Amino acid sequence: MEAKIRSLSISELDELVDAQFNFTSMDDLMNWLSKSQN
Repeated sequence: MEAKIRSLSISELDELVDAQFNFTSMDDLMNWLSKSQN
């Protein structure tokens, strides 16, 4: 998990910060991270 976050670009981290407030569960966060890597 931490390694995947570290691999994100700055813009992706900004998106994560913006988007995390819309996540209802850890699964939603993991799904977003998986999609962001594709």
